[in-house]
Amino acid sequence: MKKLSIIIPIYNVEKYVEKCIASVYQQNLSENDFEIIVVDDESPDGSLAIVQRIAENHSNITIISQKNKGLGGARNTGIQAAKTKYILFLDSDDFLEPNVLQTYLDLADKHDTDFVEFGVQAAYMDGRVEVIKSNTSNEKVYSGIDYASNFKYMYSSDNKLYSREFLHSNKLLFIEHIYIEDYEFMTRAFRKAKRIVASDVMGVNYLQSPGSITRSTDPAKKQKKLDDIKRILGIIATAKKEAIAEGAGQDIERFYDIRLSFLNVTIMTQLVKDKASFGEMKKLRQELVAAGVWTVKQPVVEWNRNVFRWVLKNAFGLFRITQPLLKLR
Repeated sequence: MKKLSIIIPIYNVEKYVEKCIASVYQQNLSENDFEIIVVDDESPDGSLAIVQRIAENHSNITIISQKNKGLGGARNTGIQAAKTKYILFLDSDDFLEPNVLQTYLDLADKHDTDFVEFGVQAAYMDGRVEVIKSNTSNEKVYSGIDYASNFKYMYSSDNKLYSREFLHSNKLLFIEHIYIEDYEFMTRAFRKAKRIVASDVMGVNYLQSPGSITRSTDPAKKQKKLDDIKRILGIIATAKKEAIAEGAGQDIERFYDIRLSFLNVTIMTQLVKDKASFGEMKKLRQELVAAGVWTVKQPVVEWNRNVFRWVLKNAFGLFRITQPLLKLR
């Protein structure tokens, strides 16, 4: 019986998907041990044809085509189709390091984990790589809240090996058609998790492609990202209120405040990058305050973002000077 499902959504990735799938077959696993579930999210390019050609030579690839539901919706389709003990998400422009999956499977089996977090690095178009995160819990098991308090973890969902039962029993699915869906999903996953271990064995390479939403210059995509962050802020703020009403302790309240701080820093950083006026920044902050989602009182792990958070908290008026200067550059 297959033990692992690797879920790969495809949409406009004909340049990358073959390398992605090839990396899955460069593992210390038999094809009888795992399945690849490729979810064609109504891709308009040649991605599907490439996967169909690859599947002719492999019996463990399942292709599901659906109307476009976005990355989160494609992953949901994969979650619902998977029948194995474990699930791994892999974006189709990323790729795995060779011979790493058995290490994570062994840790998951040994410690009966909800998920295992593993190392991740950035892979640049010129061939350079750079470590982003690499943690080890030295096989100590943490709850999600304790892990979030002790480690500089990844906000991403695809450097984790999940128990399928954990995802299903907690109804952990992604919001469809939304940017940074990982962040909202992982907020719920960490809140629910009781058993996490971390491996510093480098697992996945995130391709730093120019089409990524974080590097996009498309005004419509930038606006959607801002709108989606506002929506996720509301969801997390509501979850925090519900947790407090249920008698959650200060550790859980702090967990939510850190998540909210990061998003508030992110949304204001976007305005700075877009050279918005001080008036626009002030208006957005007032909107977030009125919605009850503004907080920057908790530190965030990235030092540069934390400096920016301090300015937002203690010297917001500086943007009255800096924003006009940015427009002159």
